[in-house]
Amino acid sequence: MSANTPHDFSRFLEATLLERMLPQGPEPIEGIYCDHDGVQLRTRGRAGRQLSCEVVRLTEDALLLATNVPVDGKVQHQQAINDSDWIHIQFRLNGGGHERVSPTDLIETPNRSCVVVRYPQNCVVERTSHTADAFEVVCLLLRPRALTRLVDVSASNFPKQAQWIATEESLALQATVLPLTSKMRLAVNDIFSCPFTATARRY
Repeated sequence: MSANTPHDFSRFLEATLLERMLPQGPEPIEGIYCDHDGVQLRTRGRAGRQLSCEVVRLTEDALLLATNVPVDGKVQHQQAINDSDWIHIQFRLNGGGHERVSPTDLIETPNRSCVVVRYPQNCVVERTSHTADAFEVVCLLLRPRALTRLVDVSASNFPKQAQWIATEESLALQATVLPLTSKMRLAVNDIFSCPFTATARRY
């Protein structure tokens, strides 16, 4: 899962982009569905291990990304944040690593953690996942204005130490790493096991 060209967050609903992010050489199982509300690819990779990657549009400015990919080594790819600040909330069941946003900004993304990052506009994220048996991660990708709409709370009502997550003003890089709780793990497993696709996935 590597690429020389950064993937733009705003283009994650393109099927061809999703295919390029997966390990090369998979054999289709269920194929791929793609519409304006989501894209999903399920394949069989090396040694017959199944892998899946799915993106669901929650709102115009919010996406859900669920990835369950067996890996045999280090995984690297780049993502670009071009049009505005983006918030990336990662629930990592398996597969630790790190993100480099600039020569001096390195964010550790440990195994079994919840990582909340606010990327500034016009930056490139170089993401590396360390060697693991599988890469199992569910992410929420949101523009700041989408977060307050989803939770129906204004930015001013967030705790003072967390207002950087919700403010619509452009900010410098911000990040926090939390332990993955048992409730978080249950929610992530429910997302992976949910049989619904496309619009029904929102609910």
